[in-house]
Amino acid sequence: DSAALSSPVEAANQAGIPVVAYDQYVLRGKLDCYVTSNNRLAGYLDGEYLAHRFRAQKAPLRLVIVEYPYVSSTIERVEGLRDALHDRERSYTIVARYEAVEPEGGRKAGQAIVANHPPGTIDAVFCVNDGGGVAVMEELKRAKRRDVVMATVDGDPRMVEEIRRGGIVGIDTAQFMGPLGAEAMAMAYQRLNGRKVPRQVLITVFPITRASVDAYPGWDGPIPAEIRKPWAPDERVPGNQLTW
Repeated sequence: DSAALSSPVEAANQAGIPVVAYDQYVLRGKLDCYVTSNNRLAGYLDGEYLAHRFRAQKAPLRLVIVEYPYVSSTIERVEGLRDALHDRERSYTIVARYEAVEPEGGRKAGQAIVANHPPGTIDAVFCVNDGGGVAVMEELKRAKRRDVVMATVDGDPRMVEEIRRGGIVGIDTAQFMGPLGAEAMAMAYQRLNGRKVPRQVLITVFPITRASVDAYPGWDGPIPAEIRKPWAPDERVPGNQLTW
């Protein structure tokens, strides 16, 4: 919930305490710096992958979205996905939307997808994070739904292993949580030493597919000097110039 920390941030503002937000934007109050993953890019890469995966299909892509429209990061991922499908001229239909960002919500969403959408009625499921997405994956696998491709965001090791096995997950665009935390601390250190810091820092993400999984270094990084799109090797993912 983007509003949940508004009161503490406003109290810190009144006390003259600098605030650096990590990962999640805060709706009210002044942030000296906001450090987060490039969430729109994460959704965009998932959308590009789906457009490439279903490029030979003439009918619109039948898509189920498992979302959480209450925080900036997950909202931006859905926006990125839709922008990519539009840019790649991949027609699509959102068949259904469910909410989940944690295991119990993901389990319920996965069970609803299995119950409401029989084999042959949907093509892909997009999950805004692996917190709920892992449980969605487990429910789809339990129902032996090999007709569905999952696209998700985070880089949870269970999702990465599913990709490595050639399973139901086609892509998981991973965050670099170690570098994200390190950059937040670097920004706080600079601010405390009287240096000017940017209002926002975006940390790049890594598109994990079966073709790129061996090059993924894990949540702790380091961020590779070069990240190529597995479906378009001549295209690179935007990188970072980190302060530390």
